[in-house]
Amino acid sequence: MGFLLNSYFFNELSTIVTTFTSDSTWTCPTDVLEVEYLFVAGGGGGAHSNGGGGGAGGFRSGTGFPVSSGQDYTISVGSGGAAAPAHSVQGSDGGGASIEGGSPTVIHLGSNGGGGGGASGGPGGSFPTPDTGLRAGRTGGSGGGGAYGVSGGTAIALSPSPGGHSPAPPGTESGPYPLQGTSGGDGQTTSFGRGSGGGGGAGNSGQDGQTQNDAGGQAGGDGGKGVASSITGSSVVYAGGGGGGVVKTNAGNFQAGDGGSHPTTVSGSKGGGGNGSNGLDHDAIAGTDNLGGGGGGGGRRLGSRELTPGANGGSGIVVLKYTVPAETSFTFKGTQRFTIPASVTSFDYLVVAGGGGGGGNHGGGGGAGGYKTGTSVSVSEGDVLFVTVGAGGAAHSDGGSNTDGVDGLNGGDSIIASPAITNITSSGGGGGGEGGGSSSVGKAGGSGGGGGGYGATNAGGSGSSPQGNAGGSATTGTSGSGGGGGGAGEAGNTDGQGFGGDGSQSPLSGSPVYYAGGGGGGRGSTAPNSATPGGDGGGANGGYGPIGNDTQRAPDAVANLGGGGGGGGSSNPGVGWDAGNGGSGIVIIKLNS
Repeated sequence: MGFLLNSYFFNELSTIVTTFTSDSTWTCPTDVLEVEYLFVAGGGGGAHSNGGGGGAGGFRSGTGFPVSSGQDYTISVGSGGAAAPAHSVQGSDGGGASIEGGSPTVIHLGSNGGGGGGASGGPGGSFPTPDTGLRAGRTGGSGGGGAYGVSGGTAIALSPSPGGHSPAPPGTESGPYPLQGTSGGDGQTTSFGRGSGGGGGAGNSGQDGQTQNDAGGQAGGDGGKGVASSITGSSVVYAGGGGGGVVKTNAGNFQAGDGGSHPTTVSGSKGGGGNGSNGLDHDAIAGTDNLGGGGGGGGRRLGSRELTPGANGGSGIVVLKYTVPAETSFTFKGTQRFTIPASVTSFDYLVVAGGGGGGGNHGGGGGAGGYKTGTSVSVSEGDVLFVTVGAGGAAHSDGGSNTDGVDGLNGGDSIIASPAITNITSSGGGGGGEGGGSSSVGKAGGSGGGGGGYGATNAGGSGSSPQGNAGGSATTGTSGSGGGGGGAGEAGNTDGQGFGGDGSQSPLSGSPVYYAGGGGGGRGSTAPNSATPGGDGGGANGGYGPIGNDTQRAPDAVANLGGGGGGGGSSNPGVGWDAGNGGSGIVIIKLNS
């Protein structure tokens, strides 16, 4: 679930710039009603052996886009398109970049991935000429460059989006709107160099493949230039097209196209566009990640028929800029990087790790993720906090068989790390023990997983004080149950056999919320016909399997509360059922000035 997020503050904590470099969830802070934005999608991949350069990812920016306080929004950051795996195959398109979510009206805004470069080949012999459709550059945010004799791909016009923000979203759209970029360059038609077109960039179309004499010279087209944006506080050039590839003859020294350079670079930057290859002394270069540049086209040496591949496109980026009151709390639901702004002297925190998965077949409940909270951690302007949010541990799956297997897996750690502070780490919750004939003890963790039942009275795993508590012990026989997972506030089994331990309450998000409850243990076929409760704070109920009811899979724990997954139950005659997955963790930081 990893993603990279940078947060910068300007104007005495009033303005925040948040940068996403992989898929994530953004929680809109209190009192934020609109955002300025930049979307750059993933660049297209270059084609193989004198293929077209990849088009840049679609570039889109503007202001005044409406959002709703407290709502979660899904952020998609497009991956770079893959280079073509062989000649006669086009490069792959890049992935789109977008934001989507909100309530009561779901909004969507984004840009398309760059088009892949046109496929290559050679006239006759073992390198047959691809058909016209394959030699063309693909359409995209910016189009891919065409191979010899065929046009480059075109840029996709922005279409109506879910939520109804077309032809333009509320506010002001800037950049190349209503397009997201430009067309790829065309491939040239003569035998000399057989230069393919450069991929389109956000700021200019790709250059056509060039016709040269036998002595050599440039033959591959340059990728179109990118566009500069200063939304992050400094000027960065994004979305340059990939350079086209070329055939290197025995006599001529033909040169491939440069990325992001047509008609010139922007302030010396190629905007992440990769150079093409000439098949001899330089390979194609990939588009730069998080700039959305197109990958360079591959090359070929004519006499020896040596082929060189194209290169991958670069991944995209999403940037949101918005204004908040001072001392706002920020909620993080994934791995991030956070820069301390001016005027901030300390921060308060809540760090909850991912909960453990439950064990199957009379299995123990998953232990809650470790819970840590504190105040007034000293920091200074410019200090960087590296925030990691732990994933929930996977549950054991029995799938309705009598096979005894592995325990639930531990959840992932949540961490605030920085050279400026002593690292703050909450440990992932322990997995619940597997029940059945080969039952096992619960795993240790932030809070321990419950022990597996039926075959033995296995103990729960230990907790890591002061983050959590131990899991509960199991009971034996067909009526037995797995132990409850430990919670941040109490041990498993505290409120009854198999009950998950309750979590602890924190007001740091703005209202009191319970986090880190343990998962309930799974019950057997002759046990009471009801689920064993999970602990307050996202702990999932345990599964149960009374006679005649073979479908009671244990539920998963609630996301972003760090609760343990429910232990799997067992039905007559001893068939084990699936346990529940642990819940992901959360980190909340409140800045103090």
